[in-house]
Amino acid sequence: MVWRALVTAMVFLVCFGGSAAAPIARGESVDENRAAEWEADLPSPDLATDRVGLATPDGAPTERTTTWYVDCTNTSGTEDGSEEYPFNTIQEGVDAVSEGDTVLVAPCTYTGPGNQDISIGPANITLRSTDGPENTIIDCEGSSSDPHRGFQLQDELWDSFLAGFTITSGYALGDGGGIRSSNYAGPRIRNMVLVGNHATSEGGGLYGTARIANSEFVGN
Repeated sequence: MVWRALVTAMVFLVCFGGSAAAPIARGESVDENRAAEWEADLPSPDLATDRVGLATPDGAPTERTTTWYVDCTNTSGTEDGSEEYPFNTIQEGVDAVSEGDTVLVAPCTYTGPGNQDISIGPANITLRSTDGPENTIIDCEGSSSDPHRGFQLQDELWDSFLAGFTITSGYALGDGGGIRSSNYAGPRIRNMVLVGNHATSEGGGLYGTARIANSEFVGN
């Protein structure tokens, strides 16, 4: 069964896949015409300067923050998170961030330590691929004897964005085979594909609180 989540108007507790027969959602659903509004919500990095500008609620600019780069094809032996020498695992990129930073992930199939059980938080960040979920795959390689999920999202990530990945072959002993989001996390998740993930409890694809747009859940 395929679930396509276009936009939700508010944070909800969601469970896609696993033992649940259907998504459990509390929140008003909004049709596809509203999806374009989410495009403006995602900060756009200035790739020329490796910076992304943030704004305070009153519109005043804040301190500019750093863009970090990840590319699993970097086998040079030199990694500093720059565009020239990117980190070669996603967790390294996430671990380098401060509040408001962006991590840009190059197309690749990401596997193994540093690309499984990726922990995000407590800093609010933007973590996204450069080429979309068709070309940026996290293969968790999880099983009942060696469980791994794609992402573990910590509390209070209301200003975080996660976008542009396929997550597959996650296996959780409990909830959230692909993504487990804390019940107080609330990140924005969009343009994701979660396929072939499993949880022994609930949410083979995703479990927890999140705001989801333009994402597909297939065979979880």
